[in-house]
Amino acid sequence: SRYRASGRSWILDVGHNPAACKFVTRTLAQSIPEDRRVVVFGALADKDVDSMLPVLRAFTWRIVLVGISGDRGRDVESLENSWYSLFAQTCWRSFATLDDALEGLPSELNSEDQVLVIGSFLLVADSLRHDLFN
Repeated sequence: SRYRASGRSWILDVGHNPAACKFVTRTLAQSIPEDRRVVVFGALADKDVDSMLPVLRAFTWRIVLVGISGDRGRDVESLENSWYSLFAQTCWRSFATLDDALEGLPSELNSEDQVLVIGSFLLVADSLRHDLFN
């Protein structure tokens, strides 16, 4: 689903496996210039983030990792560790929670940027509950 919030475009997608990430990023790459792409990514503990992160990294270098709380959640430190083990560098930005990202990220974006929120049904549901989208 696409939304206009805080002066920029947001795409919320529940993709939570490597195949879904490939499909979504390949589709969006046809219409979003590379320098306007931003990804906010969080995943549950049982998901294959080591296969999803390279797909997302191929789409943009501006990756924002966020933790998901709860019994099945994966904290941001786990995502940061996976990122570093794959790429030997830190990601563009990371936040402990999606709420923190949605509060802090808009000031770092340009009005032409398009932000893809992907990785979990819970992440999209939490996005839709945030004031940014209401």
